[in-house]
Amino acid sequence: MDEEVYSFALNNALTEIRNLCPEVRCSFIFNQGGKLLAGDSKSTNYNVERIIEGFEEILEKSKVIGGLDSVTVEAKEGRVKISRVNDDTYLATIVEKGADFKFLETVSRVLIPTVLRLLEKLAPTPQKSRGKNGY
Repeated sequence: MDEEVYSFALNNALTEIRNLCPEVRCSFIFNQGGKLLAGDSKSTNYNVERIIEGFEEILEKSKVIGGLDSVTVEAKEGRVKISRVNDDTYLATIVEKGADFKFLETVSRVLIPTVLRLLEKLAPTPQKSRGKNGY
């Protein structure tokens, strides 16, 4: 399976999360190396690279306490949550204030890992060969 098909499947999963949770402003998936693996249609409206770089700094510092599973930043107009999906893959979600965050977490914690496991069974980890910001 080539990278385009892999990316297409992940992008569709992110689109389905947005369809179920319209309060999602942006969502994207990246690996621990900072490579963007997939992003929804709204991710181009945000400085995704800067978000990933900021998270990498936090991730590096978290090694002292044994790693990091998730980070949530609450702001005046919404939240940003970055969660570990598997060993080296993270899901970032930006949502509006007042969003049903528990429902969003439930959907994303089931859908994204399921798609990743399915893709892994079909063709082992093409994401590791991607360029810095390639989908």
